[in-house]
Amino acid sequence: MMEKELAEALDRGIELFNKQEFYEAHEIWEVQWNEEQGDERRLLQGLIQVAAGFYKLQVGMPSGTYKLLYKGIEHLELVKDGPWGLELPKLLEEASWWRDKAQEMVEHFATAYDKDRLPTLSRQCH
Repeated sequence: MMEKELAEALDRGIELFNKQEFYEAHEIWEVQWNEEQGDERRLLQGLIQVAAGFYKLQVGMPSGTYKLLYKGIEHLELVKDGPWGLELPKLLEEASWWRDKAQEMVEHFATAYDKDRLPTLSRQCH
């Protein structure tokens, strides 16, 4: 069973992430990251980096988006089948698309993006 604090941090962060408040989601998850170990810590590290990557996209820094999504995806790939009820395969697919898009943006000196295409995350409560 998941600790109550972790479940609450995941849910609050997801709520912010889905409102495209990526910086704020990253902050919520980072506080909990400091309290975790093992796979829970790796999960939060990945979510933090993915959220920070999308924040970098919002502020016009696609090179930062690329780097953070790349690192975040690596972490999440290792825990994608974990017991948290998160739809990580869907997030990984979307984050990978955005990682590649960010690399393209860097190559073309572009910063414009379609905010309606940004991913969301969901968790099935157990």
